[in-house]
Amino acid sequence: MSANNPFKQLAATDKLPDKHKSGVLNTIDTTRFIIEIIDLFTFKQIQTDSAIIKTLLENTADK
Repeated sequence: MSANNPFKQLAATDKLPDKHKSGVLNTIDTTRFIIEIIDLFTFKQIQTDSAIIKTLLENTADK
């Protein structure tokens, strides 16, 4: 990582350069995508598995 931080060179009234802005937005999009993948394969999978088990147990108890 370089020692020069481009964000420290900006004044409060300056806009973020397009090069850095696109980098930040790409990082946010990548992070959001990774979180959605984790959510899909962990939390939602657990919810689905527990719903299936609950249904199976209810059907077994009814017999």
